[in-house]
Amino acid sequence: MHVTQIHRAWRGGLRLMSALAVHNRGLEFLMSPVVDGRTTTSERVVLEAQVCGMRELASCSCFRRSSNGPCSAASRFHGSA
Repeated sequence: MHVTQIHRAWRGGLRLMSALAVHNRGLEFLMSPVVDGRTTTSERVVLEAQVCGMRELASCSCFRRSSNGPCSAASRFHGSA
């Protein structure tokens, strides 16, 4: 999903969004160059990079009221925060 699609949804009223971090080794093998004799990245590295990207997106100025976990998301959804 591109950031412009997320922003359009936000402007349209979306206030709760979830994201998944996944690792597709087959696609990585086909699309990535060989680096130091390795063709794939460890799942830990991929997970950390994706979570970092999600946190950066959530910290953008247009998402200042973003939640960082299920409890704060639930309170925002129910109007408590």
